[in-house]
Amino acid sequence: MPRTPPSKAPAGQSQAPSRLALAELFRTALDWLLHAALPCFAAAVAFADASNTSPAPLSLRPPEYLMLDGAVLDVGDYAIPAVTDWNRDGRKDIIVGYRPADRIALFLNIGTSDNPYLAYAGNLQAGGFDIMVAGGSGCGAPAPWVGDFDADGDLDLLVGSAPDGAVILFRNTSTNNTPVLSNGTRLALWNGDPLTVSTYATPCFADWDGDAIPDLICGAGDGTVFFFKNIGSAKSPLFVAGLRLLADGKQLSFGSRAVARPCDWDNDGLIDLVASSSTGVYWCRNYGTRTSPSLAKPVPLTVPISSGQIVPVNTSNRMRMDLADWDGDGLPDLFLGNTEGTICWFQTYRFAVTMLSRSADGQTVIRWNSSPYLFYSVLTGPTATTCKDIVATGLTSGGTVTSWTNRFIRSQQFFRIHTP
Repeated sequence: MPRTPPSKAPAGQSQAPSRLALAELFRTALDWLLHAALPCFAAAVAFADASNTSPAPLSLRPPEYLMLDGAVLDVGDYAIPAVTDWNRDGRKDIIVGYRPADRIALFLNIGTSDNPYLAYAGNLQAGGFDIMVAGGSGCGAPAPWVGDFDADGDLDLLVGSAPDGAVILFRNTSTNNTPVLSNGTRLALWNGDPLTVSTYATPCFADWDGDAIPDLICGAGDGTVFFFKNIGSAKSPLFVAGLRLLADGKQLSFGSRAVARPCDWDNDGLIDLVASSSTGVYWCRNYGTRTSPSLAKPVPLTVPISSGQIVPVNTSNRMRMDLADWDGDGLPDLFLGNTEGTICWFQTYRFAVTMLSRSADGQTVIRWNSSPYLFYSVLTGPTATTCKDIVATGLTSGGTVTSWTNRFIRSQQFFRIHTP
């Protein structure tokens, strides 16, 4: 059962350019600054030809605790969340593996898709009894993931076991919107051998190699991530022995207790890897292809804090993540389960100029997506590569949207917006 914890906080020219030209110029400048001086955001406004249109990675806004009945949702210890539309009503729900009961709690969204409100709906059951999967020697919990494992149109449940690294499948036998789970069966390899990782299995199902057949991706207690290729079909998965993923040509490790989720984090059409561990949350960019991923070294995800600093994400010493669009904006948000049983939600956004206008008195207004706690500077220049004149500094963020107004001082002008 959930309990209520003590209160706490988580850690240019005379006319405007076309929307297409603006978007291209924005991405060009952003890509350059991101590579030259992280963490930076940038936008350029002018008429010019832009050949480099690299998309930008997602950014995080400060976290919020998930709430239940007006208090912080707290399941006990070692919360491991999975976000899904459990009852197929078009609203995201959340299931959470927790200790010390080694069970999986269900919280249904009785609010709306863009303004969730959670209600506790008991523990998940199979065969009429609460599902229990060993969480380890006092420092783990069942690790759930929900998806259509056998391509029959309904939601099944995968649960990772901590002590032995096994993955257990609970098939959905229901034909309506209320899942009914059968008793669990341990996944095996094609030859009948047990499918396991070292310890603390954290499974998910995703097409890693672009063959349109979902594979099994599984984090492990030693911080590595296993790829079990599906050589069967979507309807009848058949897995070969797992391979530990590589990054920059070396075995990928996030430290300990890895949870990994494939996701196109930078919107370039390639599947990247986002992962959490006991040390932080990381993004490994795919610089390969859709069918042959090659991962870059892990880059820590960062978030602004109230002092105006941008720091690595770290909410507890055993963070367990999931990715899902919680607020209905079409972007995957970050969820982190914490040691003390709480769950933090980090809203994601892409830095982008959302409005460029020219008023009757000659004022130019630029508006962009932003985050609380950030301070922005505006630089200008005659070309995209010579924006060195500071025209505004220390601009306080307006929250999720920030704007700046000024008069053009040249017939053609470029702007760069960044945060130190």
